[in-house]
Amino acid sequence: MDDLHRKVKPGEGWHGVVKRSEMKYLDLGLLRLGRGQEETLGGRLHETVVVLTSGQCDAFVDDSRKAERLERANVFDAMPWAIYLPAHHKVRIKAKKPTELIVSTAPASGKRDLAVRIIAPDQVKPVTRGSGNFEREIRNLIVSTDDTEHVVFGETINGPGNWSSYPPHKHDTNNPPTEYALEEIYLYKFHPPQGFGFQRVYTQGRKSDQTFLIENDHVVLLKKGYHPVVAAGGYKLYYFWIIAGAQARLCFVDDPEHAWVKQWEPGAPLPPPAAAKQAKPEKAPIQAAPKSPKKTAPGRK
Repeated sequence: MDDLHRKVKPGEGWHGVVKRSEMKYLDLGLLRLGRGQEETLGGRLHETVVVLTSGQCDAFVDDSRKAERLERANVFDAMPWAIYLPAHHKVRIKAKKPTELIVSTAPASGKRDLAVRIIAPDQVKPVTRGSGNFEREIRNLIVSTDDTEHVVFGETINGPGNWSSYPPHKHDTNNPPTEYALEEIYLYKFHPPQGFGFQRVYTQGRKSDQTFLIENDHVVLLKKGYHPVVAAGGYKLYYFWIIAGAQARLCFVDDPEHAWVKQWEPGAPLPPPAAAKQAKPEKAPIQAAPKSPKKTAPGRK
């Protein structure tokens, strides 16, 4: 596979997919635990994101003996449980049933007084973006570095044949408040699981332009450029996304060649070529974070 595209191997245990040396901030892996198995996550000099994709487990934060029970049938039929750990915090995960978790970390100084956050499914309010065959469901988990040092993250669901990250947008240039220089990782799942889709990653001027065939448990690194993604007909697409930067905000810039689709109503006549070319790209709004997440111990400096 290409150096931006890889597949998670099957089987229990830790599957590191993206190494810290490959990105400025992020690494990412899947942790699969059998019943009764446990693992401790988190650390002194990095912040950690944990998202349950399936299974049932108990989570013990820091030295607490009281567990939070996490359970999820799958990513398509149930909202996520997620845990955010600032620097100096840890969580012990003990599987009650076979369990799979996405784990991603980023370096952190620990100088800010940040709280551990446990986000429950009933705190996740999905929103619908786009229309027609680029309508998708977005599940925002943490979307502002007011609450973290470097990361924001969430989930997206594409219906069969639908596009997301569309019109194509990018966030690779530091030009606040319109755009921030951010890296991102996508991890994909399909329903039914033999499904597939395509991920395109291209830069302005097409100096770099790559398209990847994506399948269940594939991962793509988004270091720069526009990055639209589509599900094949008949298959739902899920992807976990995590974004990181010096100041991670969900502000991005649309490809000006395709920005016109935001003003187009599906079923309406297509505009003449000149009118489509004249449309201006929009800055996407900063999305609201889940309200009143559960909190445990505050972060240490």
